[in-house]
Amino acid sequence: MEKSNFSDSSFLPSTFDPGFHGAVDENLSRMPYRALGRTGLDVSLISYGGSSLAKFYGDEINQKSIETIRTSIKRGVNYIDTSPWYGESEALLGEALNGIPRNVYYIGTKVGRNFTPGWENRFDFSRGAVLKNVENSLNLLGLSYVDVIQIHDLEFCLDPQIIINETLPALESVVRAGKAKFIGITGYSLETMKQTIESSPVKIDTILSYCRMNFHDTALLDYMPFFESKNVGVINAAPVSMGLYTNRGPPEWHPASDDVKRVAGVAKTYITNQGKRMEDVALGFGLHPENLAVSTTLVSMPNEEILKTNLEIATTPRTVDDRELYKNVLEIFKSNLKGPGHWEGKEVMEYKKALNLA
Repeated sequence: MEKSNFSDSSFLPSTFDPGFHGAVDENLSRMPYRALGRTGLDVSLISYGGSSLAKFYGDEINQKSIETIRTSIKRGVNYIDTSPWYGESEALLGEALNGIPRNVYYIGTKVGRNFTPGWENRFDFSRGAVLKNVENSLNLLGLSYVDVIQIHDLEFCLDPQIIINETLPALESVVRAGKAKFIGITGYSLETMKQTIESSPVKIDTILSYCRMNFHDTALLDYMPFFESKNVGVINAAPVSMGLYTNRGPPEWHPASDDVKRVAGVAKTYITNQGKRMEDVALGFGLHPENLAVSTTLVSMPNEEILKTNLEIATTPRTVDDRELYKNVLEIFKSNLKGPGHWEGKEVMEYKKALNLA
């Protein structure tokens, strides 16, 4: 089936390998793939988010989690995201990917944010630290290159000139050395990513935005015209907003305001009364934004039960009833929120306080 750059058409991407995937099963035949900007990478609508491997959400991580990674690739998920910040994620992915043909998946990792118990030494965007991050990540992953190398949460770099003068040129050298193919930036602040793209001395190929395409905040859609105008591929993440839209509720560290959490509870009651699961509705909404140039959405899938459910949601087209439900939930937030739906600046302020800078 022929595909267009920004569509929900299913087709077999270049990552399909009959020697690995075997016969085209139901998931592969129904999985939508979209162009990741102008990178030439066609990525699955749903992609594997490695943050769950860090146990941020209390998930049990074991050998079955590693098997789930392999199964997800078999079933058509062809983009994987990880980071040094995600604890053992890169090492576990390295184990999972061992023996899997390199041509059947794309993978991105990050630089600048490190796994530390507190704020101290968590961020280092200097050239030397960035190059060290890359080498360590490749070693843990067991790879000679990654497809996308990204700056992790660049709003935490308190001197933006370091990003411009050190971090981005360092990543450019990584690409020239053949250790990555494309350069990306990630963050919660969409405005910071926009400003970085405008002032960058090197071409930025992708952005990764998290928790900005949810019922409480759809700001990603407001920035899409800019990203499209710059031919930047857009990766969405955290459709259940880092655990906010789950039956067990958000983890203690979740940065959302009490107001947002309160209204999420109201929305959960409404969704449950409609005979639906909150997680499924939030995932369906996040996976199918109005702007089809949002290429893929990263989702945590720590076990095969969650993988199976998420693949079903990803490969099932939205219905009129689905859209009506999304509309009603959006209205719940619009009518009940007393403050903003986002928490932009909150974590950066905590970081500054920890460094005695605020």
